[in-house]
Amino acid sequence: MRWPSNEDPPRQVVYGVAEEVLAALRAEGAVTAPQRFTTLAVGVRPRSLNRILDKLCAAADVEVRLDTQIIAAHRDEGRIASLQVVDHAGVHELTVHAFVGATGEADLASFGGASVRRGNHGMVQSGSLGVCLGGVPSICPRRQGGSARGAGAGRRSCSLSRPCSRGCRSPGT
Repeated sequence: MRWPSNEDPPRQVVYGVAEEVLAALRAEGAVTAPQRFTTLAVGVRPRSLNRILDKLCAAADVEVRLDTQIIAAHRDEGRIASLQVVDHAGVHELTVHAFVGATGEADLASFGGASVRRGNHGMVQSGSLGVCLGGVPSICPRRQGGSARGAGAGRRSCSLSRPCSRGCRSPGT
């Protein structure tokens, strides 16, 4: 998640709702200090972020539309007045006070008539998809045709639902 500036030392450059999210993440210990990659970013616990965003959206009476694609935007006096969207139930017309696009691909801005570009001088923002892996067993030697007993092999987790005769543990043991 990219909240701090790329300066040294970094400073927060996003405020408002993003600042509320950042404060809630900090209160839960669910955000890292700024880290330098191609840009400066903070790492977050995805589940904490989801819970916090859900809570903030509910408190603000925001209707979250997942699995929905914008297919048209209609402008009135320089602002987006309505959107046509499609989801598994069909095409819908949305007319609300404000729209928030969260595709990361500027769909709302593009359909709304804004000028958009990909990157700056050939550089694009680093990917920021949050990934959380847990409970993923190591490779089972039975699946590899090897032996679980050997130099440094020890006991390993196995993705099979029953105990492995080669020294692996079944999941959850």
